[in-house]
Amino acid sequence: MKANSNSKVTLYACLILLSLPPLWGCGSDDDAQPTQTPTNTPTVTPTKTPTNAPQLAGNYELWHWDSSLTESNPLDRKYCAGHWQTIDATHKLVWVDEMVVLDTDTNGNYRFWRVASCSANGQDPLQPELGHGQEPTLRSTNPIVYLEGDALLAIHDGYKYTTWHINRTPDETSVSIDTVLDSGGSVVYDTDTLVYLGGGNVLQWRPTWAGSFVIFKYDYEPPTTGTQFTRDAVVVMGNWTKIDASHSLTFMGLNPQEDVVLDVDLSGNYRFWHYNRSITGQGDPLDRVIRSGTWSDINSEDGIVYLPSEKLLVVQ
Repeated sequence: MKANSNSKVTLYACLILLSLPPLWGCGSDDDAQPTQTPTNTPTVTPTKTPTNAPQLAGNYELWHWDSSLTESNPLDRKYCAGHWQTIDATHKLVWVDEMVVLDTDTNGNYRFWRVASCSANGQDPLQPELGHGQEPTLRSTNPIVYLEGDALLAIHDGYKYTTWHINRTPDETSVSIDTVLDSGGSVVYDTDTLVYLGGGNVLQWRPTWAGSFVIFKYDYEPPTTGTQFTRDAVVVMGNWTKIDASHSLTFMGLNPQEDVVLDVDLSGNYRFWHYNRSITGQGDPLDRVIRSGTWSDINSEDGIVYLPSEKLLVVQ
């Protein structure tokens, strides 16, 4: 939406933002300077945990997807399928660049896995283990996204954030978490949906709060301690009515032709949106549908993990 084009919508968006720590003004005072990013957790908390968190049961499928989106079904062939014994509904899987996946549980026990090739059912696409450890900020119940530059961002303990450095050996046979690159307070809550959109852009989405979303520019190059998620870092903000809490969103990488976000609902209806990163202010960066359809066995309750080389890991 454009500023001042609809006073009622603008007023409603302002009322939502006023429930957050006071980083933005509303109405004619929109250009006022922001206050300092809060370090204490606000008393206002969301009324409902988003329902689109991956519900992993340990059944996996590794698919090839057509990044040109010219095929009638973008998932044009399945590499393998099977069942894990050590990854279940309490785990979260996060792609962390190259061919590595972070696997973490509710206690913050984590493992790094290499993504292996598979061509037959029962072959495990996550092996071997590259490293493991325990870190409370990396619980699977927290929003966790991989940034560029070997940085892993986690929102935890209310409105706190920590960005960890991922250390890899040159041959990438060992991967670990070693030092804190950045930490502080933020306006992102630990029950928000967080999606990294490449190029330093981080999406904060609250579908149960009138579909409100904000895209922040995250400066992942140190030193940046405590200066993220401020008003000056906002790229675009608004409210989605076309995507609700029954949907899941997955960024499909920085493609040569265009940036793509996969949107799937509970019934398996999917849309590949064009992500227009040039849209700023108050607008809708998901500006057009590139391809849509319905999948019979994949929906928003599945864990959907983008992988490079046109691969999509689906965990059910």
